[in-house]
Amino acid sequence: MFEPRYHQRLAISAFFEFAGNPENHGKNPLIVVPTAGGKALISAIITQRVYAYPKTRILNLTHTKDIIQQNYNEFLELVDDPFAYDVGVYSAGLKRRDVDHRVIFAGIQSVHKKALHLGKFDLIIIDEAHRVPQEAEGTYRNFLNDMYEINPNLLVCGLTATPFRLKGGMLTDGTSRIFDEICYEITMRELMFADDPRNLDQKQYLSPFISPKKAMKNSVNLSQVHSRGGEYITHELAEAFMGDNLVVQAVKETIEYVESYNRKKVLVFCVDIEHTEEVMKAFESFGQTVDIVHSKKTEMENDIAKAKFAKGEIKYLVNCESLTTGYNVRPIDCIVFFRSTQSAGLFLQMAGRGCRIADGKENCLILDFGKLLETFGPIDKITVKKKQGGGCEFGGMPEKECPDCHSLMAISIMTCPDCGHEFPQKPPHEEKATEINAMSEYKPPEEYPVVSVQYSKHEREGKTPSFRVDYYIDIYQKFSVWVCIDHEGFAKRKALQWLQNVTVDEIESVDDALKYCDYFRKPSSIIVDENNEYPNVLGYLFEQEMPPSRKEFEREQEAAKRLEQDKHIESLIGW
Repeated sequence: MFEPRYHQRLAISAFFEFAGNPENHGKNPLIVVPTAGGKALISAIITQRVYAYPKTRILNLTHTKDIIQQNYNEFLELVDDPFAYDVGVYSAGLKRRDVDHRVIFAGIQSVHKKALHLGKFDLIIIDEAHRVPQEAEGTYRNFLNDMYEINPNLLVCGLTATPFRLKGGMLTDGTSRIFDEICYEITMRELMFADDPRNLDQKQYLSPFISPKKAMKNSVNLSQVHSRGGEYITHELAEAFMGDNLVVQAVKETIEYVESYNRKKVLVFCVDIEHTEEVMKAFESFGQTVDIVHSKKTEMENDIAKAKFAKGEIKYLVNCESLTTGYNVRPIDCIVFFRSTQSAGLFLQMAGRGCRIADGKENCLILDFGKLLETFGPIDKITVKKKQGGGCEFGGMPEKECPDCHSLMAISIMTCPDCGHEFPQKPPHEEKATEINAMSEYKPPEEYPVVSVQYSKHEREGKTPSFRVDYYIDIYQKFSVWVCIDHEGFAKRKALQWLQNVTVDEIESVDDALKYCDYFRKPSSIIVDENNEYPNVLGYLFEQEMPPSRKEFEREQEAAKRLEQDKHIESLIGW
């Protein structure tokens, strides 16, 4: 039996806390865990615990047979006696169509018209939930609509590493959304580094990324590639990657890096089938062991190629649109991007194929010929921001590349320290931020003494107010925390945790907090993580004891006041 990691335990607890809260009736939670963070085990344990309730039925739903098989196996390995559970599989790709079972692992393409055939479910768990569109149409949405007709009290839980869509924004946004709230989320960096202060186990669970110090010499020119529907036009992108002898030159550069970094297992992403086959021919021309995976090969041919790669019989596996999700070969130590995308979610999913840890693997090398790191920034720093009018945009930490020697440096540097190239001066508003490094530079959290604390009500039009706490470390510099007392769900739980550190009283609203904040315990120091766009206060150090409840405090104040009055009267009488 598997022992869940700390973040998996927290995710499972968050799900049951959400599902068990009467205020969340009719709402659906979303769990966000990075690729290779163990979503299959989270799903399996939730399934096992819900199964304990008599007559409940659970449907585990996803989009590929590989993920169906993986999640099914994870559940069978979790339970002590698989034969004690009524479990089935409904997947054309796996040649099984089980129906009358309490737990079913299914593929959406196989069941999207079979809701009435499958019958009532109490819980549907959707893996790779970012594939569920926010608009009220498509196979997932039609199937879920049918399931709601059968059971209006149906609970749907999503699991994903990327809780957003480029055009639709966050999966929890929009009037037609399926998921109402992220009940648990953990960052990629937290699982990659044992010394991250948020890592409760102080163990490494994901493999970090590295990239060469210089950008690829043979990266693509995207100037003639247009976009349609928020993504590059495929045939134009393929032409850009196949022109000017780029295939041969990029493959040659890849081999040089793979050999210099001593990489053993290399996964390559291409634009389309023709491009994939050309890349394979180029690797073969340089004497490399290689095979390809794409949709025009038979299922057996693709399975054979993947098996050869997993066994180490070939060094390079080249694919297009095939191995972006659900493909888990732990020793992959190099990801090569012979393609570009405008989807941060797709980029994260592709890079995530190299996240798993394995014996003898220290990190995963990213070779980016598609300028993805320039587009999105370091992989662990991809941020999602809502845009006015809907959708979302992405940002990272800006750097730039020297056009002469390809060295990478901060965007503010105007003279290359390696070759002396002078960058032209541009007005700040014209400067375009780019980023090359696969991982951001990490700064350990720092302790700051607190000289004063100020409280206020933070309000924005149309938004729920929050309780703002400003920790001043000197007369000019402060770090702020927004305590979301009036919110719901995860934000509310974090607010209650903060309040437990400063008061023994029950604070029910922002206005309540403002009324009694003078009684709050104040920290002597705070621990601040400054690696993200906005500093994050991670912890608090207190020297004073927890103050008494406000009622007790008020009684003490009243008693002290009466004592002063008595002394004054005594002095008058004596006079």
